[in-house]
Amino acid sequence: MIINISSGKLILMENSGEGILLPGFVTSFRIGNNLIIEEKDKTSGSGKYKVVSGWNDSSIGIDLRLLDKVDLDLNGNAEILESCYEYLEEIESCFKKTNRDGTPVLYEISHDHANSRGIKKVLFESLESTDEPGGIICALRFIEYEPYIQRIQTQKQTKSVKTVSAKDVKNKTAKQENTLLSDLEKKRILSGGRGL
Repeated sequence: MIINISSGKLILMENSGEGILLPGFVTSFRIGNNLIIEEKDKTSGSGKYKVVSGWNDSSIGIDLRLLDKVDLDLNGNAEILESCYEYLEEIESCFKKTNRDGTPVLYEISHDHANSRGIKKVLFESLESTDEPGGIICALRFIEYEPYIQRIQTQKQTKSVKTVSAKDVKNKTAKQENTLLSDLEKKRILSGGRGL
């Protein structure tokens, strides 16, 4: 599935191309990431050593505002056509959606902000909802996710690129050495074989 935000609306797209337009309006879109820092006790003195071992997976927070859909009659009386609670049920079903094997659905994200941070695939990690006068605020949280098999493939591709690069460097160095030797031989011949 693909997550897309267009004109303040959140769209969850399935691989088949069918989209689910989630109710409500996007009020914020944020991405967070932090370092993985391990603390180790010092053998002497107080305090701890801090060891940085990489970065955590990025998280994406999207806030939606859900409002009742109302119809006003000529007298100004409001009739609720669809309540914000019905909309919340739709979002809840997307949150709990699973694949055939029972695992959570993996979403692809299509958004300039996420693309600039290098985030491509996410899991719908959490859903919080808060009642407010006139509606509900939903906090959707997605976490960056790269399937294990894809990580292995990426690592293999990176290794093969590095290996090719190392071979290229060796070939280039050998060519440079051959060129240098031929230049030295030319100088030796021009100088009548007397050395340089």
